[in-house]
Amino acid sequence: MSIAEAKIKPRMHPSFLLGTFNAEHPPTGFSISIHPNPHPANSVTTSVARTGSDDSYKLILHVNNDSPRTVGVQIRQLLAR
Repeated sequence: MSIAEAKIKPRMHPSFLLGTFNAEHPPTGFSISIHPNPHPANSVTTSVARTGSDDSYKLILHVNNDSPRTVGVQIRQLLAR
């Protein structure tokens, strides 16, 4: 399931809400693709923050683009089979 698709300009640091979850229904996982490949190699980084309680929490993806060029990001939630 697609969550977001965005272009991230150089030195931008946007955040994306991955969803609201709980202990009974945690997420299966997420797929994050960045294109084209960042240059230099480690100039685009991601991290996930969790806010809330075990009863209800939000996951927020932070993307840091410290490269000199714009990159595209596609975020998808993996669904349980």
